[in-house]
Amino acid sequence: MEFAALDFFSNGKNNYQYQLTGYDDHWVLAGQRNYVRYANLPPGDYTFQVKTANQDGHWSQRIHKLKIHIEPPFWRTASFILIVILLLILAIWGGFANARMLFVSRKWIVYDCRMTYRSR
Repeated sequence: MEFAALDFFSNGKNNYQYQLTGYDDHWVLAGQRNYVRYANLPPGDYTFQVKTANQDGHWSQRIHKLKIHIEPPFWRTASFILIVILLLILAIWGGFANARMLFVSRKWIVYDCRMTYRSR
């Protein structure tokens, strides 16, 4: 994320402080660097705040804020977990139903063979 101060008298010598509330515990002094990168932020709501100082070191009283919302990955959503659980239940139920059908059909084949053998 990049940010800038519109101060045409400082020749780009502005200093910056930023804070990502919900992640950073305190303000981070960035110096003249006007960008920040956050990686692997957990899902949630954050507010990015930045303030500037001119070349004389006078910090602005105005704090600029940006609200950020990060969604969880799809495999961590309740709907996905529910679908996976339902599919597992269906697979287990289908496996038991298939095993029962095999058991019954084998029993029927054995019964049929016995009846055929007795009728001769």
